Amino acid sequence: ELRVTFRLQPTPSTSTLKRVLREKGIFKRRPPSKREAFYPKPRPTSSYTIHAMDWTGRFLRGGKKIFAFHTFDLETRGCWESIFADKTTASVIHHLKTIWKTRWIPQALQMDNDAAFYGSRKVPHLFGRVIRLCLYVGIEPIFIPVGEAKRNGDVEQAHRTWDKAVWQQVHFDSVQAAQDFTPQFEQWYMNEYEPPKLKGRTPGEVQCQPPRYRLTATLCRTISDTLPITAGRIHFIRRVSVDGTIEVLNEHWHISKRLAGEYVWATLWTHRKRLDIFYRRSQNVQMKRIKTFPYLMDEPVTPLQPPFKRDSYRRKMFTMS
Repeated sequence: ELRVTFRLQPTPSTSTLKRVLREKGIFKRRPPSKREAFYPKPRPTSSYTIHAMDWTGRFLRGGKKIFAFHTFDLETRGCWESIFADKTTASVIHHLKTIWKTRWIPQALQMDNDAAFYGSRKVPHLFGRVIRLCLYVGIEPIFIPVGEAKRNGDVEQAHRTWDKAVWQQVHFDSVQAAQDFTPQFEQWYMNEYEPPKLKGRTPGEVQCQPPRYRLTATLCRTISDTLPITAGRIHFIRRVSVDGTIEVLNEHWHISKRLAGEYVWATLWTHRKRLDIFYRRSQNVQMKRIKTFPYLMDEPVTPLQPPFKRDSYRRKMFTMS
């Protein structure tokens, strides 16, 4: 009887097979995707105005620092300025009230996550004074991704314009001297400067005609230092972390690890106690709501007061372009 013994070798792993095929030039590794994550940039219209706000610091002779706050209209390219010796929340509120009294109240205000705007960067579930103020007057705050100042690029450009036209040309010896020069800068910017995107026109020439709502002296007196949480929406543009989460008001919310590196748009409805998460893969597809979380409020939510209600206050989510 003839017996034949076969010695079977273990089957090579898939990774080993791919490595051998690559060495022989038969199999080539697929190059990593170079697709840039789509950024859902807020889109202003003539009836839905969006202002962007930020500050920049400079040193006076002698070492004292000043802070130049600029608010920028994303539609008309208008720019308005306030100079302070600090960047406290009180200074931010003073700057905003001045804009709203002398110019108009926008429908939305885009900001970065500076503690002066956002509130505490450590305490979870905290609604800062600037957020409360915006909601109280019917403005929807929009916070850009953490650590991505370029997403507020329009107002960053306004800083550079101010630096070149003013700071590098005029020498100030005091905070008051810099403050006194603000009207002259605004006059030049609005009526003589031609932003590239306006194609030869000045911001003053393209001011839109729809009705503008201003903060009157009477309304201003109704705004206290301790405001409630008002019914409205707060928007957060966030990049999903490697563990699939995003941060909103110092709390982490799990979205999906599959979306790591992608941008999502989170909208907190204070009166509905709900946090909606929207995602859009590219400009060619529609924005879709992919998750909804209940958001319990630690205090009562008050209705928007009649003087601050506007026809365009409630709108669909086409804010996101």
